[in-house]
Amino acid sequence: MSSGAVSADGPDPICRDDVFPRYPPGEYDVRCFAVRIYRDPRFKRWVCRLDCHFLTEKGEVCGFLNLGAGDTPKAGRGSEYWHVWTMSKREQPRRGRLPKAVFVGKFFRVRIEDTVLRYDQREHSEAARYSTIKESLACIGP
Repeated sequence: MSSGAVSADGPDPICRDDVFPRYPPGEYDVRCFAVRIYRDPRFKRWVCRLDCHFLTEKGEVCGFLNLGAGDTPKAGRGSEYWHVWTMSKREQPRRGRLPKAVFVGKFFRVRIEDTVLRYDQREHSEAARYSTIKESLACIGP
């Protein structure tokens, strides 16, 4: 094959990821409509994904809470999951499970910023950057 030629061998790769949009950085009010806990193979850790709608404009944004790299998800006193769960429930948790369902239907004031680094700490290209919830500031209802 000559230099610069394109081979017809093999299929084109398929992307199965949804687009994560970008928003101007800042504070927003959102409502959590779904939550999912899963083991992320890229980071080799448990993650809680909060899917949220904006209250005053169109769009959705996700927040990701780290739940550790052990055999099961963990949410200790210093974790962001514990912080947001306590904010949502308006009380400290008792020893045991911290049900993820507490987030669904709650309204939060959040800080949104672009994700500029990849999982391996290299920078995303400008086109690959996306916005996520970087911090939950307050549970504002119900």
